Amino acid sequence: MGLIRRILGPRSKYLKELPFTYEARVEVGEGVEITNTFLSDTICGLVEHLQGDGIDPRQVEIREVYQDRETLIDQALYTSEDGQWLARPAMCRSFEAHYPGHIRDSECSFGDRDKRVAGE
Repeated sequence: MGLIRRILGPRSKYLKELPFTYEARVEVGEGVEITNTFLSDTICGLVEHLQGDGIDPRQVEIREVYQDRETLIDQALYTSEDGQWLARPAMCRSFEAHYPGHIRDSECSFGDRDKRVAGE
């Protein structure tokens, strides 16, 4: 990665039709109004992290964070019919229509982003 990209960050973060980042809000316990928050630049990185931590998808709300708004993502996009986390490439196929023109078989507009997760 060149110096300019290290300073400015991934090119895809400047595409207004794509989220800047993703936020997962995880219930700490049933009936408790406290949540843990996780952030990632990619939905796949976020879901893989949550799955790896053994977090049940039913405890989670995932939001797309754009530069000027945030929207709740329908769980059907990142979970299977039986309510389990989707893995790549099934999750990629699920998001193709959600981000038209940005996810294809051989290429993904999110490919320049870091998949690490921040939060607890």
